[in-house]
Order: sequence, then structure tokens, then C-alpha cells
Amino acid sequence: EARTRLGRLIQNFRPDVAHVRNIYHHLSPSILWELKAQGVPVIYHLNDFKLLCPSYNFVSHGRACECCRGGEFWRVVTEGCYHGGRGPALVLAAEAYVHKWLRTYQKCVDRFLAPSEFVRNKLVENGWNREKIDVLHHFQTLSTAAPPPAPPDAPILYFGRLSAEKGVSDLLRAMRRIS
Repeated sequence: EARTRLGRLIQNFRPDVAHVRNIYHHLSPSILWELKAQGVPVIYHLNDFKLLCPSYNFVSHGRACECCRGGEFWRVVTEGCYHGGRGPALVLAAEAYVHKWLRTYQKCVDRFLAPSEFVRNKLVENGWNREKIDVLHHFQTLSTAAPPPAPPDAPILYFGRLSAEKGVSDLLRAMRRIS
């Protein structure tokens, strides 16, 4: 349905380019085939590791995990690393295999935007074409000068989702060790 509706939309409004991100649940990768069929160049903005790990984040049971390395997507089921359980993990693995076999992303995406060299390198390590991956760092420019030391009782603000892959528990453990 998403592909069909997108096709009608493109006929009414001819975009110069499609900047795609987070299409997994509300749309589907099928829209990439429609964009290609309509001759619309696609820039795919990477926000996670979904192309390499069906559970999105290279984290299993609170630890870094690359068990799906090299396209071994079935491991998301056997390792039990998807928080939604093994049934949904099986669906995620099947979806990953379908798009791997169809080469959906390789055939339909013109450029990938990675948020860091680390993300680009992980893709390249797993067989993705470096030439199609550009790094677009987050907009924050940091000073090269070290900031003055904060007082011991300075408040700390964390802004983000509280989930294991964000490392908040690691931060709290480190703070306990230095206080």
C-alpha cells in the first residue's frame, strides 16, 4: 500500500530527490523500489544499524553485539537480543534476508548518509560500498580548547532516550567511581 500511494504522490508532485530515514514501521523498504521505478534519486539517512542488525542497534542483553555480522540475521532469533521476543525477531530476520537477497538498498539507494566514520566503517566491514556512503556529522561544533573543570557538585543533564544502547548506566557507574 505504501508503494502504491507513493507512486500516485510522485505522479502529482515530482520531487528532485527523496531523503529517506526511519521507514521500517510506518512505511516499508518497498517505497525504495517505487522511487527507483519513478527515477527519483534516493538519499538514505542512517539513524541506526538496521541494515546490519535486525534489532537495529548492535546491542544484546545490554552489551555490544555484532553477532549478525556478515548478514547472519538469523542470530537475532537464536541470541534472543530483540526486546520484543523471538517471534517478532523472526519477522525482523526474515525481512532483513528478503531485502538482502533482493539487494533493495544496493539497487535503490543512490547515497547513504552516515552520522559518523564509525557507522560508515561498520557498513564497509559488512560488504557495503564505501563510495556510496557519505559521512554527515551532527551539527554541533565543539571547541578545540578544553573547558575549565566543573565544580564537584555541578549538575549533569542527559537529554535522550533511556535505553541500554545509549550508555546511561555506564555513565552512572563511571560517575560513582570518580566521586
